[in-house]
Amino acid sequence: MAAQITPETRNHDEYAIGWVCALSKEQTAATAMLDQRHADLPKPLNDPNTYTLGSIGKHNIVIACLLEGEVGTNAAATIAARMISTFPLIKLGLMVGIGGGIPPKVRLGDVVVSIPVGPYPGVVQWDFGKAEEGENFKQTGSLNNPLTSLRTAVTKLKTENELNGSKIPEYLDELKQKWPRLVPNRGSREAIFSVVWDLILSLLKFLFGWWAIDPTGRGAEQVTSTPTIDEGQRKPGDIHVHYGLIASGNQVIKDAKLRDSLDQRYGGNVLCVEMEAAGLMNNFPCIVIRGICDYADSQKNKDWQEYAAALAAAFAKELLQYVQPGDIDGERPVRDILSQVCDAVSTIREDTTHTRARLERKEDLATSKQTLFYPGIPRARKTILTLILTQCQSSLPESVKNLYDQHKTKRTRPSLDKISGFLQSVAAMYLRVLIITRLLSELFNLQTRQGTNIFTTSRFIPKIMDRFETSLSIEIHASPDDMARYLKDQKIPVLDHAYEQAIERINRQISGMKTLTIKALLWITYAKRQLTTSELQHALTTKTGKSELNHRDLPHIGNIVSICTRLVTVDEESSIIRLVHYITQEYLKQTQERWFLDPESEITVTCVTYLSFIVFKTGFCKTDHEFEERLRSNPFYDYAAHNWGHHTPKDKLPSQVISFLESRAKVEASNQALMAAEKYSSHSGCFGASEASDVLLRLGYSPDLKDTYSRTPLWYAAQNGHETVVKLLLAAGADVNAAAGYGGRTALQAAIGEGHLEVVKKLLADGADVNAAAAAGYNGRTALQAAAEGGHLEVVKKLLADGADVNAAAAANGGQTALQAAAEGGHLEVVEELLEHVHDESLTDDDLLKLIHTTEALKGLALFEALITRALKRNT
Repeated sequence: MAAQITPETRNHDEYAIGWVCALSKEQTAATAMLDQRHADLPKPLNDPNTYTLGSIGKHNIVIACLLEGEVGTNAAATIAARMISTFPLIKLGLMVGIGGGIPPKVRLGDVVVSIPVGPYPGVVQWDFGKAEEGENFKQTGSLNNPLTSLRTAVTKLKTENELNGSKIPEYLDELKQKWPRLVPNRGSREAIFSVVWDLILSLLKFLFGWWAIDPTGRGAEQVTSTPTIDEGQRKPGDIHVHYGLIASGNQVIKDAKLRDSLDQRYGGNVLCVEMEAAGLMNNFPCIVIRGICDYADSQKNKDWQEYAAALAAAFAKELLQYVQPGDIDGERPVRDILSQVCDAVSTIREDTTHTRARLERKEDLATSKQTLFYPGIPRARKTILTLILTQCQSSLPESVKNLYDQHKTKRTRPSLDKISGFLQSVAAMYLRVLIITRLLSELFNLQTRQGTNIFTTSRFIPKIMDRFETSLSIEIHASPDDMARYLKDQKIPVLDHAYEQAIERINRQISGMKTLTIKALLWITYAKRQLTTSELQHALTTKTGKSELNHRDLPHIGNIVSICTRLVTVDEESSIIRLVHYITQEYLKQTQERWFLDPESEITVTCVTYLSFIVFKTGFCKTDHEFEERLRSNPFYDYAAHNWGHHTPKDKLPSQVISFLESRAKVEASNQALMAAEKYSSHSGCFGASEASDVLLRLGYSPDLKDTYSRTPLWYAAQNGHETVVKLLLAAGADVNAAAGYGGRTALQAAIGEGHLEVVKKLLADGADVNAAAAAGYNGRTALQAAAEGGHLEVVKKLLADGADVNAAAAANGGQTALQAAAEGGHLEVVEELLEHVHDESLTDDDLLKLIHTTEALKGLALFEALITRALKRNT
C-alpha cells in the first residue's frame, strides 16, 4: 500500500534532514522510500524550490530537486541554500541519485558512498584548480568532510551489513508492492543491443584491422568507451556498496580516458563521477550516495538510471535507520554553521583591514608633512583624546614657558601673529613635530614650511571635511562592543518596550507553541541553577500523571530557541540554555502574573513526577556503574532530586509530592542522587518541608535514620534553619544529641555554625548538650567556641545563659578557646561578652597580650582600655 499523506500539521522547524536530488527520477525514488508523507508547508515567495515532506522512521525529511534544465555544482548549492533558509533547523544533508562508475572497481547497479580517503574528503571537485606548465592540473581549495554523525552511522551500517546483509533488496521489494508503476529494470533491449554491437565491432577489428571500422584513422588510443563488462555474472539481488571518493565537476564526462585520468590524479581512489555534490559540501554538509548507472564513457545512456536511483534511495533509507535522533540533536543547524563561517570570514577581513590600516598609519606618521584627521559626532570625546595625547608629550621649551609667564603676570594674551611666530620657531628646533590641535588657522602653512605632522579633530562640518579630503582620516564612533557594554550596565526604558514586543510575538503563536514557549521561559527563569539543554528537554516533556517519558515528544532545542523569540540562547561548549541577559530574568519575574500563575508549584510537580517514573521503581542502585547509567539515561534526574524541595511551597504540599514520598523505593532513588549514597528521610530535613516530614513520620520512617555520614533529618533541618521541621522531629523523639560523622557535629553545633538562633533555642529547650565537643573533623569545637568564631553574638548570649563553659580548653588538634576564636575573627562585641564571664585565672598573659594587640588593630578603643586595666590589675 502506498504511503498516505498524513493530515497532521507540522512546522518548518520540525525538519532536521535535507535530501537533495538532481533529477526528477531521483526525487521520485526518494519519495517512494518515505514511510509517511506530510502535507506541504507554505514557503517564502523568493524560494522557487518544490519540496516533498515526509518521514523515515523517527526522522522528518525535506526532499528537494534541481529545477528542470539546471545542472552542476552551482545549481546544487543554490537549491541547498534555499532549503536551509526555508527550513532553518536542518542539521544533516543527503545528496542521493545516480552517477558514473569507475570500472572495473565499480559496476552497474552498485552503490557508491562518499567517505574520506587519505588526504581527500569524501567528495573532490576535479575541475576546481589551475592548469600549470606541462599540462599539469593543480587542485586548489578543499571541501568539507561529511558530518561526524553521518560517518558514525555509516560505520554502524557497514558492520550490520557484514553480519546480516543489506536491507536494500527488502526495500526494493516494498517499492514493487507500494508503487508497481515504478518498478525499475536493470537494463533494456537497447543495453543488450549495445553489448552485441560491441562484440561485432571487436570481431571486425580482429578480422580486418582497425581501419575497417575507423576509416578516419584515429587509432586505438582515441577510444573513449569502456571494454565490455559482463554485468550478468552477479546473482539477482547481489548488491555491492563501495565507500570512498566521488569526483564532482561541472561537466558531463563521456570519455573513458578523462575518467581514468581523474582516477589516477587522486591516487586510484575515485569510485564515481557526477556533477552536483561539490556544490553542496561547503554550503550543505552532507553525505553523497550514488547508484551506478553508466561508466562515464561514450556509451553513456539512460537504461540503468531508474534502477540506480532506486538503489541509492534504498541505501539512504537504510542509512537513516542508524542515525539516532540524539545524534542529530547534538549537531548544529546548517544555517548556524554557515553563519559562523561568514562571521569568521568577516572577522578575518576586518582584522586584516585594521592591520593594514595600522601599518599604513605607522608608515605615514614616520614621514614628514602628514595629516591625521579624526572626524566625529558631538560628545564623542574628541577633546579628551587630544588632551590625553598632549599629556604624553615631553615638557615645553623654555621660550614657550617664558612667554606664558609674561602674559600670566600681566593677565594678557599674546597676539595671533606672535603665537604663530613662536610656533614656527619652536618647530624648527626639532627633527619631527606633531601638532595636536582643534584650530586650523596657519596649520597648513606651517606644515609646508617646517614639515610638521598634524593631528586634528572636528565635527562633521562639510567645509572642514573638504579641507582634509586627501588626509589620512579615522572616524570616531561608538563600536558595537561599547554599546553592548553600556546596555549590560544600564537598563534603559526602550528595553521594556523590546520585551513587550517579544512577548506579543509569543502571544501570537498557535496554542501548542505558545504553551511550550511559556513553559520553557518558566523553567529557564525560575530554575535554581542553569539548566542544560537535555535537562530542559526532559523537564518540558514530563507530563503529570504519566509514569514514563515519551522520548518522541522531546522538543528540539533549536525549536525552543526559535519560538522563544530571541529571549534565550545556548552556550555551545557547556550546552547551557539561558536567558540572553539577566535583565530579561528581572523583567519576566516582575511581570510574572501575566505569564506564570504559580511557577514554583509547577516546577515542584514536574520534578516529583519525573522522580516517580517507573524507571526509578527499583530504588537504590547497588553499583556505581548502575547509578552512573541512571544519571546518564535520565538527564533531569539530578536536578529534580536536588531541587524539588527548594521549589516546594512550605505551607501546602501538592498531592503529587505526598504520593512520591509514599513510595519508599522512589524516595531512595531520589536521595541517592541527592546525597550520592544516603538514606531516604534526609529529604524533609534538608528541604524544610514540614508537611513532607509529617507524612514520612506517619508512614513509619524513623526520625533518627542516618545517611552514610551519620547525619539525621534533625541535623539537616537544624543546619538549614527549618524551625518547624526541627520542632516536628523533636516531638517525634529524634535524638537531639546525635553526632554526625561529618565533623562529629551535633544538631546544635550545625545550627550554630549557620547562626540559626531560634533553632538553637528549640534544641536547648529539648535537652541539647550545650558543652558537647565535636569530633576532630570539626577541631573539637564546643557550641560556644563555634558561635564565637562565627561572631553570632545573640547565640553566644543564649549559650552562656544556658551554662556554656566559657573557659573550656581548646582542642589539642588546632582548636581555640571561645575568646581566642572571637578575637581572631575580629568580633569585638563577642569578645566583650565573653570577658564578662571568663575567669582571670583562665587567661594567660599570652592570651591577654594577643587580645590587646587584636583590639588595638581593630580600633576597639573601649575594649583596648578595659584589657589594659585588667592586665595592670593582674600584675599589681
